[in-house]
Amino acid sequence: MGSSDKEHFDEYAYQNKIKHIIFQNYFAVYAKIISTRWKTNVFLIDGFAGRGHYGNPDEDQAFAGSPILALQALARDAQLGTRVQTWFIEKDADHFDNLEQSVNSFVKINKGIRKPILTNGEFVETLQPILDEIEDGGGGIKPTLLFVDPCGISGVGFGTISSILKKPRCELLLFFNYDGVSRTMGLLRTDRDTPSLTELFGSSDRVEHLRGIAQSDMKPREKEDAVIAAYIQALRDDARADFVVPFRVEYEHRQATSHYLIHASKHSLPFKIMKDMMWEVSRDENWEGSLELLQASKGTVHDFLRSDLAEVDRQIVEALSGGRILSVGEIIEDFPEDPGNLYSRGCYRRRLLQLEASGKIVVLDEDRETVLPPGKRRKSRDSKTKKQVPTIAQRLFVRLS
Repeated sequence: MGSSDKEHFDEYAYQNKIKHIIFQNYFAVYAKIISTRWKTNVFLIDGFAGRGHYGNPDEDQAFAGSPILALQALARDAQLGTRVQTWFIEKDADHFDNLEQSVNSFVKINKGIRKPILTNGEFVETLQPILDEIEDGGGGIKPTLLFVDPCGISGVGFGTISSILKKPRCELLLFFNYDGVSRTMGLLRTDRDTPSLTELFGSSDRVEHLRGIAQSDMKPREKEDAVIAAYIQALRDDARADFVVPFRVEYEHRQATSHYLIHASKHSLPFKIMKDMMWEVSRDENWEGSLELLQASKGTVHDFLRSDLAEVDRQIVEALSGGRILSVGEIIEDFPEDPGNLYSRGCYRRRLLQLEASGKIVVLDEDRETVLPPGKRRKSRDSKTKKQVPTIAQRLFVRLS
């Protein structure tokens, strides 16, 4: 492991905090839904677990890493604590020693959770024993959330990821180091070999596709979009993950992409839940939100310049054309269910309120006839803007004005 990898855990950047908020919140919801709906045990595999914390615990400046965050979520729910088995993998010996200490200390205090399995080894090489352990007896594996968060791009075996993700009720949350991929793609302009890209994308044919992208005259952002699209397509083709959502994270001090968080599943519900969580962490009092965390460019873009939000409005208005009346629930739940739709349910709810405020639609009571203006509906406080806004329950209906 290089010095930069060692130093990765010394600082706790804002983007790490956002990543961990998404991971911990989603893990808690995923485990709850799966264990309740299927009445079965659930696995969390953290393939690059790190040392369990960021910063310096000796100076009381430590921040929990993904293993401790996962255990905290389990410790808060007695039922989940007994139904979820965590498995933490870390290849670096020093990091693993710290991880073991952190996890054992947590478990000693929180006895209501299953004892985690800790493995000091390479993610790919550790896969088969894990699969043997979580076989469900019917040729598949128990529901599993696979969290893959490497420092670089090496060791992120696509075949390993695909072998788990293609199983029923298994999902992936991946830290896709775009900056590292972009730098490695520079070698594709030469005849040099790129084994890390072949491992990451799963085939030499895909690397040849990347070579074409690298050698093209596309603009940098177009190349980035093409690379992410290629990886998403690989997940869909090989792992049969129809529902994939990418969350772009910008650097703090330069207007360029650091990495993506990519979530993949085979079902629409986790797709919608993950979009909601990603969208909300990017939203603030001045920004509707999106599937990207703006940092260096924050403040240089504004909602009123966004053509994507106007497109959402057009979609809603078109769906209501011809005198059609739709329930709020149909719009908020059904529209974001499309695998190609990358907008959150909260975004649709807020756009409905915006369309109502601009006089383009009206909200109807459950009888589908009585107009129910904002003043006759209760209000709630928006967690980001801190303003009181009208509610728009899913049982209500909307039509064009």
